[in-house]
Amino acid sequence: ILVHYKFSHVRDTNNRAHPYTENMVLFVGKASGSFRSYDRQLQNELYRRQMQEAITNSPDGNIRLDHKITASGTEYYQFINYKKLVRKEKMMNSYIVNDALPVITWHISADKANFAELHCQKATCHFKGRDYTAWFCPDLPVRVGPWKLNGLPGVIVEAYDAKKEVVFKFDRVEKAVLGASKPIKDRHGRI
Repeated sequence: ILVHYKFSHVRDTNNRAHPYTENMVLFVGKASGSFRSYDRQLQNELYRRQMQEAITNSPDGNIRLDHKITASGTEYYQFINYKKLVRKEKMMNSYIVNDALPVITWHISADKANFAELHCQKATCHFKGRDYTAWFCPDLPVRVGPWKLNGLPGVIVEAYDAKKEVVFKFDRVEKAVLGASKPIKDRHGRI
């Protein structure tokens, strides 16, 4: 499944009215999760379409596109069975940082709430200097969540710190569609 979030982060406490915002997505597998920018994914898909059109419509083979990426290039991969966290940074080059999956001491409460069709339960913790509240779905028994949050007996579908400076707000959930991406072809149909 894919869990979509409206992410916001107050990076400048002197300017709380204008937090950094981005649409993010958590890809949930059987024993792993991948958290990344959904906005960047959409920007890359748009660029691929524009590239395909430029190749198809260029009579002399010369193409020029302006591709500006405004979304985060950081991706987080949580491998539950190996207790491993991998961070991939995309800048000019890609960098891979391997680390242990953080062990978070969660306190699960009896509070329950629904997020769309997901029946969730509340948990709290102190992690990386902040007090977090998380809502997880026990019906999705994978111990992953957004960013580095993990370890609950279900997927974390919403999380935020006590000051609401870091918020992973639930947006929607969808089933993943597996399939190969289409290769880019030139104007003659060649790959």
